[in-house]
Amino acid sequence: MKKTLCHVACCTALTLCMSNANAFQFYLENGADYGGTGDQAGSSQSTGLFDEMRDAYWSTTVVTDANNDGIFSAGDTTTTTLGRYNVPQFLVGNADAGENQITGFLPTYVALPPPAHGPSDNNYGANWLLTFGSSNLTGTVNAFGGISYSSGTIEMLYSNAEHNEVHFMDLIVTGGGNNGIGQSLNLNGYLDIVDAVAGTEVVTGGGTTFNDLLVKDNGTTFGDDLDAANAVQFHADQNTDPYYLNGAFKSGALTLADIVGFYGGQQGGTGVLSGKHNGSLSFVPEPATLALLGLGLFGLGATARRNSKQA
Repeated sequence: MKKTLCHVACCTALTLCMSNANAFQFYLENGADYGGTGDQAGSSQSTGLFDEMRDAYWSTTVVTDANNDGIFSAGDTTTTTLGRYNVPQFLVGNADAGENQITGFLPTYVALPPPAHGPSDNNYGANWLLTFGSSNLTGTVNAFGGISYSSGTIEMLYSNAEHNEVHFMDLIVTGGGNNGIGQSLNLNGYLDIVDAVAGTEVVTGGGTTFNDLLVKDNGTTFGDDLDAANAVQFHADQNTDPYYLNGAFKSGALTLADIVGFYGGQQGGTGVLSGKHNGSLSFVPEPATLALLGLGLFGLGATARRNSKQA
């Protein structure tokens, strides 16, 4: 009985460690104290510790009938633009900073009821802002009627109080997607800091290099990790509400009429999916770190099993 319980416990622990629950906390070191209330993590010029960023954006996806069957079906290819680089069609959506940005962070500062607690955002939104955009997110329609993404780059932009935007980081997409149009989608991949090697650009309005802007809860900057060839992974989980099919508002799953009429009866044609999204962005350890932790748990289980046999 002890052997079985130990095996189940170790397998459960390993599964939890490999999930998004293993995301680490982070803060932003702006290089300037913009005020605001709450706990600060690194210095008077930093925010507090966060679990994730919250975002909102529009996307436009052009779907091509790659298999020439004239209907929306598995194997058709997709190209998506989103955020600040969104290219709207049928007058749906926009690329404005006001609707395509990091809207805030979690957890948030709570003033009432007392006692007040939570991380400082260093006056985020008033003196500085993070936005983002992509023009080359590519994928394929899958067997479930959703989209499986395979590649693309989401550029992260830092904006100061004068709304000057500087490209400082890339989210390199390697996978993700959804199992149905209009459903929640996820994106996974790794980070690349634009000046992670040179470290010469400075944050607009502050004195911190972009290399040191994002900091892990252990005090290591994302740029330091990349300089040391340690990958930093990301996970984005997004809701889609509402979505549009060739400019027409849709709710719920695609119908048979939607699938048949998506390309207007034209083989090899194109159709357009547009959507408004909101969700979260978190950062997770590199897979090698998780694998080592998993081996450690496996070893712990093996030791426990040996001890039970000796008993």
